[in-house]
Amino acid sequence: MQVAKATSREEATKMSLLDRIIDWFKSGVQRAELEQMYDKLIEVKGGAASSHESNFHTENIRLNAFAELRQLALPEHRDQFKYDFFSGDSPETFGCAIRIGGEEIYRNNDISGPSSSHERFELTLGKCGMDLEDAFRNEDTDSIRDVLKAVSGEVRRTASGMDNADIDSTPQPSPEALSLLMRPLSTGAQAMLLSKLTEDLGLGLMVEARDNDRQLLQALTETLTVTMERLAEENAAKQDSTRVIFDLGKIQG
Repeated sequence: MQVAKATSREEATKMSLLDRIIDWFKSGVQRAELEQMYDKLIEVKGGAASSHESNFHTENIRLNAFAELRQLALPEHRDQFKYDFFSGDSPETFGCAIRIGGEEIYRNNDISGPSSSHERFELTLGKCGMDLEDAFRNEDTDSIRDVLKAVSGEVRRTASGMDNADIDSTPQPSPEALSLLMRPLSTGAQAMLLSKLTEDLGLGLMVEARDNDRQLLQALTETLTVTMERLAEENAAKQDSTRVIFDLGKIQG
């Protein structure tokens, strides 16, 4: 994989038509876009934090860079870009790994910080957002349920400040939680989610979901609906503005 393995910009931007990663991005990819991929990969691979302090913040920056790289790919190939989050080498640490096309390009088994910290919440919700996009795009109901369970668990953990809170005490997902969940997603991905949630797949999930997951699905649908309506209004306003400028130009001309 040319871009993922590159050690220099020159190596990354060789125009090889056989390189796998090019096929995952729009056809006719140009040198500037290859440079953008390479620069984003450098962000993903670099920036290790000091082992003497919490490094959830650094890993959040890395996850955001990875999400931006992932959004450069065509939607049908985004599941080739995977972020894994797991228990670390000791009870006080966590780990993460990043894979592209099955090849691991980054791993950290020593992410330190309290399990109930807000920065861990951000990191886990960001990962869940990407997993949710893949699961809905592939209509994988088991994976969708797994992600919903993980999100509910993180909301409960952060709200309680404890590792093992009573599941019956799970609060409804906050606007911040939904925002973090959707942060790694493009506008197109959010529109796809809304479409899936309001079609048979979403309705089936709603019927089968537990109370907590049903609340999350409903909140997610409502938030996505508001987002899409706002974007539609903004787009209409831009079109009206362009039309006014064009009409003024004709008058002045």
